[in-house]
Amino acid sequence: MPQIMVRISVFFCLLCSIVTQSQTFNYNADIALFQDGKSKQPVVIIQDSVLYSGTPLTKKTFKHTPYLGKLNHYIPFHIAGRTYLSHDGCGSVLEYRNDSIVRIDHSFLHLNQIGASTFNYKNTIYYFGGYGLFTFKNIVTKYNFQTNEWDKVNTYGDEIPSPRSDAYSQLIGDKLFVFSGHEENETVEEQKANTLPFVWELDLVSKQWKKLGSYDDKLNFNRNSKLFTANGKLYSLISDGNSYLF
Repeated sequence: MPQIMVRISVFFCLLCSIVTQSQTFNYNADIALFQDGKSKQPVVIIQDSVLYSGTPLTKKTFKHTPYLGKLNHYIPFHIAGRTYLSHDGCGSVLEYRNDSIVRIDHSFLHLNQIGASTFNYKNTIYYFGGYGLFTFKNIVTKYNFQTNEWDKVNTYGDEIPSPRSDAYSQLIGDKLFVFSGHEENETVEEQKANTLPFVWELDLVSKQWKKLGSYDDKLNFNRNSKLFTANGKLYSLISDGNSYLF
């Protein structure tokens, strides 16, 4: 398993240990947790009102500008030593600065790409797919740090992946690999369907999609499945405890 996955696992184990030993929290509460990209220290914000940070966790005054939604719906990104929080439905973007939350976007709460595949490419936040406004998406969007707005990225290909949410993705160099997820069920109203078992590649330089091949649709991918890379290859560890190479 790559070093980065080990660091992430160690961070969350450490954070759980710190939380258990130092504070008593209501686990039914809304909790946002992430690592500060500058200090490398854990940050916990409870019910958008109480902030703990550092090792051991120490209660701090929670300072923030007005922001949209709740913090446990924001996804953390580390870019150039800074920590950004982007709403999981796309739109609102925040920055964590010295124990403070500052809204930086000039956009709005899209709620249009819930369950998108998110990634950081060349110090830019990207979203692929997602669900919102009664439709699944196969668009790619990115946050523009110059305008503080979101831009749509035009992509091409003879074949492109179907609109979907909850897809699995992995960025390797300039290429994004995408597979699995949920799409519209054309036979049963108000129910999701599993996507067809194809692995897709998006070249982020040429913006071209390519269908790489298929995988066994009997593989039990679920939210506990883990992706990781080793020696330039993509692996998935799924719920039956086995690993599969793509």
